[in-house]
Amino acid sequence: MTKLLIIGSGGQLGHYLTKVNWSFDAHFLSREDLDVTDAHAVTMSIKHFQPSIVINASAYTKVDQAEDHQTDCNEVNVEGVKNIAQACAEMNASMIHFSTDYVFDGNKKHPYLPEDPTSPINVYGRSKLEGENAIFKHLKDAWVFRISWLYSNFGHNFRSTVVRLAKENDHMRMVGNQHGCPTYAGKLAEDLNLIAKAINQKTVAPGVYHYSHDGLTSWYGFAKEITELEEIEIELEEVTAEAFPTMAKRPKYSKLDGRRTIADFQLAPIHWKEALKRCKRDEENDY
Repeated sequence: MTKLLIIGSGGQLGHYLTKVNWSFDAHFLSREDLDVTDAHAVTMSIKHFQPSIVINASAYTKVDQAEDHQTDCNEVNVEGVKNIAQACAEMNASMIHFSTDYVFDGNKKHPYLPEDPTSPINVYGRSKLEGENAIFKHLKDAWVFRISWLYSNFGHNFRSTVVRLAKENDHMRMVGNQHGCPTYAGKLAEDLNLIAKAINQKTVAPGVYHYSHDGLTSWYGFAKEITELEEIEIELEEVTAEAFPTMAKRPKYSKLDGRRTIADFQLAPIHWKEALKRCKRDEENDY
């Protein structure tokens, strides 16, 4: 059976990747098992498992903290990614990697295509773009999937933060003039089984792809849907990003056009609101 190695299995996406009913002989390495910034350790791990496909779910994702910790961010999102790509090239393995909508500046008015010009406006976005470039510099057989607003019922993310704060407060302010599309990590993990199959069968060309659920919303709209679904009574105030300053700038519009990914990998599309409902059901079923 074809062997699959998943790096970063302890993170938000990795949590769901360990639960997938894989069509492969899947092996998992968490951050505690493998430090991706250690090039020698990465090479030795990939040599040990000898996978046909490596899925890199490791990443530095603290967008605001990255502004003051650029070195830490780059070590994981650039150097760590380069280490994996180089090891994959040495072992003739394919690589699946995840990037972000934050490689764009947000000045577009309709969904971003993979070939659209990139122009990140924060340290995190620049690190992810540099990671993309590092992959394709060292490895031909690589598939990079840009995703946006990843959330789940596991770990720290926007959904879990909203639920916690809504239970602790009577009023919350949420940004209403930044638009994008939330991505449920559980659905992405499920789709990765089909994506890996297509890659293993060499039916889809390497390159950059956009993965996105259907629909568009703001952080305010996302929070509103979360609290209504959780049946939490709270007053949500819609504010502008300028009234809610953060260390890192965010794109005002970062919806990704994922139609090519849906078609090429024969995935089932889902609206972000339906995906959010599924996340709640999965949580109730301890998935």
